[in-house]
Amino acid sequence: MVGGMNETGAVLFADKRVARVSAGESRFQHEFGGASLVSSGRRIHRLYQIDFSDPNVPHVPHLEGLIELFYCFDFREGVIGWFPGAPDRLFFDAEYEFVSEDEEFPFDNYPLEFPRVPVRVDDCGYDPTDLRDAVAFAGVFGIDELAPADYQKALAWQREYAVRNPAASDAEVVASFCDPLVQECPSWHCLNPECRLFKSRTSILPFCVVSNDPVKGFYLFEEFGDVQVIFEVCCECGLILASNQAT
Repeated sequence: MVGGMNETGAVLFADKRVARVSAGESRFQHEFGGASLVSSGRRIHRLYQIDFSDPNVPHVPHLEGLIELFYCFDFREGVIGWFPGAPDRLFFDAEYEFVSEDEEFPFDNYPLEFPRVPVRVDDCGYDPTDLRDAVAFAGVFGIDELAPADYQKALAWQREYAVRNPAASDAEVVASFCDPLVQECPSWHCLNPECRLFKSRTSILPFCVVSNDPVKGFYLFEEFGDVQVIFEVCCECGLILASNQAT
């Protein structure tokens, strides 16, 4: 059983496969942290380097070899986009309104870069026919592969603990699943104006969720609160998108 996002670290998911990223040595070039960079007047922190040649890493369209995952913790931006290998060319969502006017970070004396920590990627053995596995990743994979009895159990759980509306239709309940995200899938669209699907969500695929404490004792935001950094990719042009969610 894979479990959810209650552990330190990050989770990678695609093609009905799930892998956990956690501190530890690996023969692959996985790493947390590293040098940040400044682009368009914004400091961009490197969260992870993931080696997609590792067979434990799920296959994600357009992502091959060493992929760096960045995020802008400056509240002047809520979502950023970049192409693999080119984080100095950033794409922003000019229509996103919930941003600060001045430079602001999650807490005072925010680190200029995160400490480098070796990490490993372990396949979690996700089984879409297992009730707990399916519910833990229903927000990205759905629950269609459950046996009919387990499918109804999943709906009953969701009605009681999330929807809290016994009269909700099955379609409404299914649409309300969000795990492993703390909210529904982000509604970001492709930010690449040269993409055929620019400003469309048609081809956007979430593939990674990072917890607030990716390394034990180190927090991205504050020591409390359920906050995540979420990574997606445009399956049309390969642009990576990064945003955050909180309860």
